[in-house]
Amino acid sequence: MSSQCPPLFEDSSKRVTKRLFLYVTDGISEALRSKYGVRRYLKPDYAFMAHLAWLMGAASTAQALVREVTNVKQAWNGGDDCKTVALIKVATAHMISIWFGEIEDQAGLAEDAVRTRRENAASSMLEVINGYLASFEPGARTRTVRDLKTFTEMDLQWTWENDQGTERLTYAGLLLARALEASGQDCIEWNKVCFPVESPMQLKEAGAVLQDYPLRERSVLSSVLKSSQEGTACMKRFHNINKLEELRSI
Repeated sequence: MSSQCPPLFEDSSKRVTKRLFLYVTDGISEALRSKYGVRRYLKPDYAFMAHLAWLMGAASTAQALVREVTNVKQAWNGGDDCKTVALIKVATAHMISIWFGEIEDQAGLAEDAVRTRRENAASSMLEVINGYLASFEPGARTRTVRDLKTFTEMDLQWTWENDQGTERLTYAGLLLARALEASGQDCIEWNKVCFPVESPMQLKEAGAVLQDYPLRERSVLSSVLKSSQEGTACMKRFHNINKLEELRSI
């Protein structure tokens, strides 16, 4: 474990994981407070509170993935600061997709305007996360453009499957691959993937699958979606408690 999170005596693996997420979440929260000039924990600022909601939901999702999905837990292998940030980054992008799909009111906006708002929100949050990561991993600040491309692709997949009315199992497989990569296990050659992906077979036919992983195991994919739902519930609770829809008009 890195110096960012020194171990305690006789710590269990679960406790170490919880402490890693606590340290990283607090660090990113501080970076958000600095970005928005917040001296206290809360501030009547819609953008700041929305970013904080995404972070809370992402941390919950990421921890659930490590806890509930055996493949992620194995790749995680005890975790470290960089893996923790990477997994939170993956989950944050997912929270932003859900936010703009279920919470943020976009009524009356043109499709291009909706896409621009999503990408601007993702870029803003990713810059904060990468800025925090750069404090102990040189070069991290340069990754936002690449990360934004990843967000756009995954958001397109999420939106497409929502419109199709499917179980979102293909999306769950792609989210699992992203989570495994964040934990140190590459699964897909993404430059061979054409979004939206209609089925896992499309990935195999394109030669995009680098190694075998449970792309089509329903029980595993259901656990991924369950972890996502846990984070979504956390994000929505934060939204409701702090009445962000009212802050928007301040």
